[in-house]
Amino acid sequence: MLAPYWDDLKSSGSNLGVFAYADTANHRYIIQWKVAGGSSFTTNLNFEIIILDEDFYPTFDGNGNILFQYQTVQLN
Repeated sequence: MLAPYWDDLKSSGSNLGVFAYADTANHRYIIQWKVAGGSSFTTNLNFEIIILDEDFYPTFDGNGNILFQYQTVQLN
């Protein structure tokens, strides 16, 4: 399971949602979230998970690399 945010995220509305992109030139798969807050907060969120192709980004233990990227993180 990959959980970049552990919350009920609201992704309905203009320019909001979950988007996926197969970046074959760079051997990665990108999933982006643009959401308008969640059940315990109202801040807009923009974040993504990038799954790297193991054949082009090998690791010492054979597990693939996964990057979590956040536009902004605000702690309350």
